[in-house]
Amino acid sequence: MTRKAHDECDIHTQDIPQAPPSNSSAQQGETTSKLSYEEQDWLEELVARWVETYKKSATTLLLLQLIATGNGYTTAEIAERFIAHSGWHLTERGLYRTLQRLLHNGLLTAEERATPRSGLKHRVFWLSDFGAQYLARIEAAAEQGYVPETLRNAEKPNQAEEQNLPKS
Repeated sequence: MTRKAHDECDIHTQDIPQAPPSNSSAQQGETTSKLSYEEQDWLEELVARWVETYKKSATTLLLLQLIATGNGYTTAEIAERFIAHSGWHLTERGLYRTLQRLLHNGLLTAEERATPRSGLKHRVFWLSDFGAQYLARIEAAAEQGYVPETLRNAEKPNQAEEQNLPKS
């Protein structure tokens, strides 16, 4: 993983979900076997890799959804809402870079606003019209369970083919 990607999506071990223990082989659809220490380590590594790969995409979606719910949020407000909704920890630098990327891509708009008490200027972000359309399309694709066209049109083999048995 590159340093830039690591900064944007700071992954902590507590973010990786652990599977609940199960004594029932019927629940898993197969026999349950204890994993060796090597298998446990490999499983944890695979899950960590998956999180590293997909957390950035999930972060983008969640940030857009959170920002879409209001009339503009400061970086601090976005960070607070993000942690409250996801439980994920995002570094300040990672959040800033992600917001800059979304702004650069035209998904967000921002302006400097002075705070009422101190007069300090804070950048306030909200979803652009383009960003709202982008978010709507991503949410629609997620709801439809997006599957690439090549897989959607593939014919499902019958059971004999799946089991490599001769057809009768």
